[in-house]
Amino acid sequence: MEEQKQKSVYITMPKNFAKKIEYTDKQTGEKKSFNSVTLPKGTTIDDKDVSYYQFTPLFVNESKFMGENFVDIPLVPDREVILSKNQIDDTGKVVLDDDGKKIKDTIAIAPTKLKAAIDGGRREYLEEQKQTIMLLFNKSFIHEQEYVDKETGETKTFDYIVMPSNTIVDGKDVGGYRMTSSYIQQRGNYVEVPVKTDKPVVLSKVARDDSGKVIVKADGKPEIAKVECAATVLREGLNKSFEDYLHEKGEKIVERIAQEEKHKTPRLSQKAKEAKTASAHQTSKKLSDPSLEK
Repeated sequence: MEEQKQKSVYITMPKNFAKKIEYTDKQTGEKKSFNSVTLPKGTTIDDKDVSYYQFTPLFVNESKFMGENFVDIPLVPDREVILSKNQIDDTGKVVLDDDGKKIKDTIAIAPTKLKAAIDGGRREYLEEQKQTIMLLFNKSFIHEQEYVDKETGETKTFDYIVMPSNTIVDGKDVGGYRMTSSYIQQRGNYVEVPVKTDKPVVLSKVARDDSGKVIVKADGKPEIAKVECAATVLREGLNKSFEDYLHEKGEKIVERIAQEEKHKTPRLSQKAKEAKTASAHQTSKKLSDPSLEK
């Protein structure tokens, strides 16, 4: 009896991790392509972080069960998958060999082990998402600041968000306080900032005295005032601040309309306009024909 053929190992991933790379064959000049799949951040194998390592499967198909935003990747179960990634030096540059070619780190891994690592990373990611909420800000509250890395001397930037005025957190107005974030998702005129619910959010600003002057410490640096709060409490404060802003804006619009109406010349109704026009015509006739005046 012929030995039953082993079934393929299927790995399912979001489709944005899989790309088709096109190239020209140097010998024949023919246009060719291959599939390139990048492992998501947080993928670990035997305690080694293999985030962003890549492999080149023969087939990448639209997922049968997860829909068009996912892909299924069939792998031969007894054939190791080769993962690779460019080596990076301490300055963040790709390491080259004597011929100028990129040096790569490579790992050979069994398909079943790779599947377990990817599935495990996705479970952790989904669990992490449950502990994440989004804070919504108008994009005008987002700012970018430059700084110089003390170790490398390189100029870098980071984003910070300024809390809107009248944002109340645990009874304290934190309007003007700042928070930093490494990830900001822009959506039109607004941005979403993810924050963890299992950790306090730290807000800070330069401390000032009652006269508005910056408080300076003994070492000459400005004193920093900090506030820690739960992510859900901050979201409630931001939502209330936004509601108050819309309410105040609405009241101002109503007041402006009322003032405009107050100074406008009263409008005549259609019937009044017709009566006024008829009266004018009658007066005109009387002036042109004195016999009508009796």
